[in-house]
Amino acid sequence: MNWEDVICCKGRDCQNTTENENAYVELRSDNYGIPTGYYCDDCYENNYPYRRDNYYDYMNAGEYLNDDY
Repeated sequence: MNWEDVICCKGRDCQNTTENENAYVELRSDNYGIPTGYYCDDCYENNYPYRRDNYYDYMNAGEYLNDDY
């Protein structure tokens, strides 16, 4: 067993690793593809601290040109 190849879940108080056969730990990302870390399935469903929805609205991003002046 090579400990350099073992990936631990980033969830709070979670002991799951890639060595556990009942837990699936993989690299997760938000809805826009930005990687957020390695989380197991349980932590991803219940304790995931990042948003999984579309949180960017271009209408609130600043000035934009409009033709209704």
